[in-house]
Amino acid sequence: MDGRSATVRRRISELNSALKRERLEKLRLENAETAGRLIDREAVGNWVARKAALATQALATLEPVVMGAMPADMDQRVKAQLVSDVRGIIDRMRSELARVYSDDSNDED
Repeated sequence: MDGRSATVRRRISELNSALKRERLEKLRLENAETAGRLIDREAVGNWVARKAALATQALATLEPVVMGAMPADMDQRVKAQLVSDVRGIIDRMRSELARVYSDDSNDED
């Protein structure tokens, strides 16, 4: 029985070692998967710049949309003030987009 008991202990030890190797491999794969999901800083910057450019382009369409929605018989002074206000809002939004998305001086390294 001594031989059998040594064989069983050896087999259990082999199985435990195999389980440990599998756990380590699983952790390695999980770490690799996590690392693969990380995005390069330059890629993020490019993505943000593209989104800011799209937002700026969308702002360019805002004025004609608002102008088209105004009644034709609207008082000219009111219309002029509304146009001025809309342009001011669009300009502030463009400036804010440029400030936030073009200036990386606030980035942490």
